[in-house]
Amino acid sequence: PQEWIDRSSDFVFISGPKEIGCIEPILRECSYNRDSTSQILLSGIRLDPPGEMPVEDLSLRFGYDQRGGEKWTGECAACGKWMGAIYARLYRNNVRCRTMFYREWRRNMWEWTAFVAVFNLVGGVREMDTTISDVSRYYEQEASDLLWSISKFLRGYLAVTMTYGFEERIFEFADMRGNGEEYFYPNCEISDDMYRLYFDKFTDSQQFCEYLSLATERKMFGTEVVPDHVLKYGNGELGTRTSAMIDGNLRSDGKV
Repeated sequence: PQEWIDRSSDFVFISGPKEIGCIEPILRECSYNRDSTSQILLSGIRLDPPGEMPVEDLSLRFGYDQRGGEKWTGECAACGKWMGAIYARLYRNNVRCRTMFYREWRRNMWEWTAFVAVFNLVGGVREMDTTISDVSRYYEQEASDLLWSISKFLRGYLAVTMTYGFEERIFEFADMRGNGEEYFYPNCEISDDMYRLYFDKFTDSQQFCEYLSLATERKMFGTEVVPDHVLKYGNGELGTRTSAMIDGNLRSDGKV
């Protein structure tokens, strides 16, 4: 409607929750990915159905940097025209929220998107139920390799440079908040919705596509959810590679 278009500068867009994921590609198509657009990243926050539990802040402090400043992970973040109002509303509900310029907010948003995508994919391809914490403790090398692979993709394709210490922040949050009780997902999840909201954002990373190919082989996606070009990029041809995924304590190539 025209009245909506006239007030487009007052729109507030949400990223982060499981049901929403990363919406930057949608905003880009509509030319809303700009400095003045109000956006909020709901990362370290529990959003229970209304009437059951109040909103709960899951962000945590995990130490101090070299200058003595506190190091936090899982904080919500806001940018754009209404970032002050967003901050005030979350503050009244005892939820930490940082306000920042769009460029910095975008880094935070992609860091969170990479975290959700990588940890759910690495844990979800297991034959047994795996939590986010399990991935950080037992499959740390796999998750780390994928995160750095995605970091290179973001820098090369989207001009986004992950901020210093991103790996430490991600693993701290996963270890402390990913036990299946305090996190968004009871266990790591691979589904058609997860592909659409998170996984398809990183299909230019060949290493990430290898995991998508493996998940497809194990029939964790619906029919034709993962495009053929993604499968071929990760595999060459389905069923022809030896997976480097850790099935236990060793890689399939024998390396610890």
